[in-house]
Amino acid sequence: ILAEVAARAIVEPAMAAIGEDRRRINGWSLPVSGRHIFTVSMFFANVAVFFAFLLPMLQGIMKWCVLAVFTAAMLTTFFAALWVTSTDPIDPMVLGRECSIREDEEILHCRYCNSDVQVDSKHCWECNKCVANFDHHCPWLNTCIGFQNYAHYYVTIWAFLVMTSIVVAASVWLLAQLAVDIVECRAALPGHGVAPRLAGLAIVAGLDSIAWLLDLALVGFHTYLCYMQMTTYEYLTGKVSKRREQVQRQRCSQQNSFAGAAAVAAAAARDRRMAAVQALRAGGFGSSSRSSGSGGRTSEADLEDVDAASPESAQATASVGTEAAAVAAAAAAASTQPLPLPPPG
Repeated sequence: ILAEVAARAIVEPAMAAIGEDRRRINGWSLPVSGRHIFTVSMFFANVAVFFAFLLPMLQGIMKWCVLAVFTAAMLTTFFAALWVTSTDPIDPMVLGRECSIREDEEILHCRYCNSDVQVDSKHCWECNKCVANFDHHCPWLNTCIGFQNYAHYYVTIWAFLVMTSIVVAASVWLLAQLAVDIVECRAALPGHGVAPRLAGLAIVAGLDSIAWLLDLALVGFHTYLCYMQMTTYEYLTGKVSKRREQVQRQRCSQQNSFAGAAAVAAAAARDRRMAAVQALRAGGFGSSSRSSGSGGRTSEADLEDVDAASPESAQATASVGTEAAAVAAAAAAASTQPLPLPPPG
C-alpha cells in the first residue's frame, strides 16, 4: 500500500503536468477541427448567398421583413457561437478557484487533472480537462459543452435553424416564382439568365435543406434533454450523476411527505364526521331502524344525514375535505414536475 501511494505521488503530478501542456483552453486552441472549419465556412457562405443572391431577387414588403429576421438570426448565431467557442468550460476547481459546494455533496478526484472536481464533471479526452456539468464535446465548434456555455450553445443551434429556414424558404419561393414566369413566358426572353438562376436556387435550396434537417434534429434532441433535465452524456451512456441521484431522492422524499399529509388530512376529516354522528346519535337524531340495522356501526347514510342536518358539521367537513384535496393535488403536481437541479457551483 505504501509503495502504491508513493508511486501515485510521483506519477500523478507528472501526468497532470503533461496534461496541462496538452490542455485545450477553448475552441480556438490548436489543433483546429476540420468540422469546425466547415461550420464557420457554411455560416459565412449562407450570409454571402443571402445578401448577394437571394435578397436582390426579393421584392416589396417581404424583402424588408425577411431581411430583418435574417439579420437578427445571423447576429444571434454569430455572437452566441463566438461565446461558446471562446469560453473555457473547465471545472473551476481544476484551476484552483473557489466554488459553492454544499456540505453534504461529494467531491471527486481526477488523477489526470490531479485535482478535486465536482460530482457532475467529466474528463474530456479531446480537450484533456474536466468540464463542469459535462454535456458533450462538439467537434463543429471545436470545444466542450458544459455548464459555462450550454445556454449559449442552445441559442446558437436555434438561431442557426432560423437562418437556414429563411434561406430555404426564400430559395423555394423564388424557384416557384421563376417557374410561374417561365410558364407565362415572361422569363424566357434572351438575356434574362433563367438557367443560371434556376440552377443556383436549386443548389442553395438542396444544400441548405440538408443542413436544416440536421440542425432541426439537433434542436429537437437538446429540447428533449432540457425538458428531461438530462445531459447528452447521461442520455448516451445511461449513467446518472450523483448530483442527479440526490435530486431524485429529494423528489421521492417530497412526494412521500405530500402523500402522508394527504392521508392524515383525509383521516382527520373522517374522524370529525364520525364524531358528529356519535354526538347526534346521543341526542336522539337519526333513524332508529337504521341504527339498529347497522349494529351500532357508522354507515355512509349516517354521514350523509349528518351533513344534511347539521350545516356547521357540513361546513367543517367541507373545509377539511378541501384541505385534503389541496394536499393531494400538491402531491400529484410534485410527481409530475421535476425538481430543478442544484447549481453545479
